[in-house]
Amino acid sequence: MQDQMAVRDAQSFRPRSGRRANLARRIFRRLARTAIALSWAAVPALACAGEVAIYEGARLIVGDGRVIEDGALVVRDGRFVEIGPSNAVVVPRGAKRIKLAGKTIMPALIEGHAHFGYNCYTDWGSSCYSRANIIKQLNMLPYYGIAAAFDPGTDPNDFIMRLIADQRAGRVGGAALHVAGGMSVPNGGPNRTLIVEIAKLQSRYPGDEIVRLASTTEEARQQVRAIKDKGYSYVKIWVTSRGGLQPKMPPEIYRPIIAYAHALGMKVVVHHETVEDYKSLAHAGVDGFLHGFFHKEMLIDREILPLIKASGAWIMPNTSVGSLQGPALFADSFFSDLVRPEVIARLRSDYEAHLKDPTIRLPSATLQDVSANEQVIPALVQAGIPIVLGSDSGGIRDYPYGYPLHRELANLVRYGMTPMQALMAGTSVSAEKLGIAGLGALKPANDASFIVLDANPLDDIANTRRINAVYLNGKKVDRDAIKARPM
Repeated sequence: MQDQMAVRDAQSFRPRSGRRANLARRIFRRLARTAIALSWAAVPALACAGEVAIYEGARLIVGDGRVIEDGALVVRDGRFVEIGPSNAVVVPRGAKRIKLAGKTIMPALIEGHAHFGYNCYTDWGSSCYSRANIIKQLNMLPYYGIAAAFDPGTDPNDFIMRLIADQRAGRVGGAALHVAGGMSVPNGGPNRTLIVEIAKLQSRYPGDEIVRLASTTEEARQQVRAIKDKGYSYVKIWVTSRGGLQPKMPPEIYRPIIAYAHALGMKVVVHHETVEDYKSLAHAGVDGFLHGFFHKEMLIDREILPLIKASGAWIMPNTSVGSLQGPALFADSFFSDLVRPEVIARLRSDYEAHLKDPTIRLPSATLQDVSANEQVIPALVQAGIPIVLGSDSGGIRDYPYGYPLHRELANLVRYGMTPMQALMAGTSVSAEKLGIAGLGALKPANDASFIVLDANPLDDIANTRRINAVYLNGKKVDRDAIKARPM
């Protein structure tokens, strides 16, 4: 009533002339502004807000180890606002109601290790690398329930940070991209094939560094500062000789990298090689290991697991590289949905040639010590060392995006983790350890990014592939449209 009277009084006021008229106009403007402010304050918040929806009746795998049977999620403006048992969550007035009895809801997955741009399936390498190809790959990931991905160390710095800025501004869609700036010693770092392709890519982006080189302590500090100045929050280092084929970053280089990065508020992740690397890097304070490279010696050496635990470092087993082969893969529609028939035909041909002559190495094959995986992974869990989910997709030929992360989940369970532990590795643990805010758990204020499943993955981890629907920031992903544009 007061605001209506203020508007009416202000509008009915008619000044006469001169200084009194100027004073009257000022009074009129103040009254009008006050009236407008009062009228806006009186409008209910719901009227100004976006659509509200409640998802009811599903089993909720929260992401932190809890399960709510017959749960409900309330989503407003792309974020969770309430989560709980259906009989305890109040249905908001005017909310859209989505009934999901018999379904299971879990947080969207996080891909902790992928290299985008190099893989275009009909080919692989620097010739495939482009903004359009990366965007296509990011837009494909939600088909598999993936809401974010971490790409460590193989992108032109300015180029990729511009793309990320466009994504944060809403001009690029798909899974949220997070990156690390790469560092190595001269002639070291990635595998030889990737080094060649990075050199070709670098020639297309002169001055826009991809893998920064350091051979002295001062160079190490300078390059860390340069990565920080580009807007990165992570540094990736390669501490590997690739079996003696290339120079390996020594402790006198990676120790100052880690120390200075931490001083600048950054974290450091590593591609390492040996058991001794585990120990030396843990002593140096590295934040995460991007590969397992597990050895049974890790169970004999009584120092190593307590040391890693005390350092706070996490480990990404990366066991699925090299496991994408064989008739079971070719018959799996969850894989073939997004892979062109001619690519599958080539994969089948490669596999059949390998069966006839085992000396013919499959393009995606890498050596995995299955026995060591089966023994070390349970020991890591028992020791309380965080496990982060990642697949290393895209880093080698014929190793696609999305599907391998579900294979990685299955492998973690195969190697001794419970389904709940594996799911947490791909959701809340990954979000925490990779610094990805707003994802990883069904909780108020988080992004409403989640997967609706037709079956319970706690009964069978392969049920993460039985996707009914995917939501990113409260919006349902058009999986049919993604499927219509295969890789």
